[in-house]
Amino acid sequence: MSELRYLNTDLELVTARDPAALVAALEHAGVAPLNPVSSDGKQFRAPFETDEQHDHPEPNIAAIVTAVESLDQALRAAWDACTLRELNVGYESGDEPKSLDQALPVELLRRVVAAGLALRITIYAPTP
Repeated sequence: MSELRYLNTDLELVTARDPAALVAALEHAGVAPLNPVSSDGKQFRAPFETDEQHDHPEPNIAAIVTAVESLDQALRAAWDACTLRELNVGYESGDEPKSLDQALPVELLRRVVAAGLALRITIYAPTP
């Protein structure tokens, strides 16, 4: 039997601008790049994850939003210029438990919206 469980929350950014300064600021705030920034010559793609992982998404999302809120005016302009600013909350599917209940408080949802973040839920098949 496999277990239904929260895996992690990633932040995915896509921008036409070189995001080096933005990446450095987020990393300094505890939201580290998962991979080197990639580019297709037109857009840069940068995935991130919080330095510390938790058993449910709320603390990870709060850490990412806090990092965004800490950006100075110039970096916030770079953030706002991103064409994709998305939180991807990942779960691994499984047989047990039959349900999983995880909530986000209204105040955190307000902060997510104020930061201009989209929210995606991804459910992965269990790993063998």
